[in-house]
Amino acid sequence: MGARLKSLGIAFVAAVVLGWGLDGPFWLLSTPSGATSEQRGAIARLHSWRGFTRATAATDLRKLGPTAAIAIPALVDHLDDVGWAEGFAEGFSKSFAFHGGPVVVFHPVYDALLAMGPAAVPELIGAIERGREGVRPIAAELLGELGDPRAIPVLRAALDPTKDRLWSAAMRSLGQFRDAPTLQLAIKRLHNPEWGQRSLATYDVEQFHMPEAEQALNAALSDPDQNVRARAGEALERLARWKQYPPGVRKYQK
Repeated sequence: MGARLKSLGIAFVAAVVLGWGLDGPFWLLSTPSGATSEQRGAIARLHSWRGFTRATAATDLRKLGPTAAIAIPALVDHLDDVGWAEGFAEGFSKSFAFHGGPVVVFHPVYDALLAMGPAAVPELIGAIERGREGVRPIAAELLGELGDPRAIPVLRAALDPTKDRLWSAAMRSLGQFRDAPTLQLAIKRLHNPEWGQRSLATYDVEQFHMPEAEQALNAALSDPDQNVRARAGEALERLARWKQYPPGVRKYQK
């Protein structure tokens, strides 16, 4: 009888792990103390092997907003979660301009962290400084959207030319802060002897919707290299379109 009960116990655990997707009591043990039962359940479901379950868990936390700030570390840990969430139909904020492609988990995770507001800033700063390579650029994007000036020093420090994704994300966010020293760095790159660097710099300068940026791009229309001139023209066209949007939605149209 004892061996039979043991076998049934093993079978039950296997069913939970394989069939239930680790959404149950086992993962509840790893949730932070002090969380409400609703928060604990959502955090636990972030550990599911199902992308759909993880995505819906993030959305549940987004709906709770800053009251679920205890979940911020768990959400940040899923910022590079590219698992598909097949069947997930919750609407996203405009931050992703997401149109009909496959939903991956980090999209609703991103929106959940946006909903946490300033409470998410310290954890996101830590993610840039010490996080995984896949997390760092997404954390940098989020800090720009949250608009908290505490992020500016760490975003400046993240401008590593050997890490293209992180550089681009940090530059976009510093552009949202209208950070004048970083704009000057981007403009200086427009005068690099290598045409490839000047061409890339047009994109950096474009992130700063400031008169100085527009002046620098207009000057780049006279660059000796046709590729740089073309890139500068495209950047100016995008800036002109951006001006047509109301201030409240401009950052989502970039």
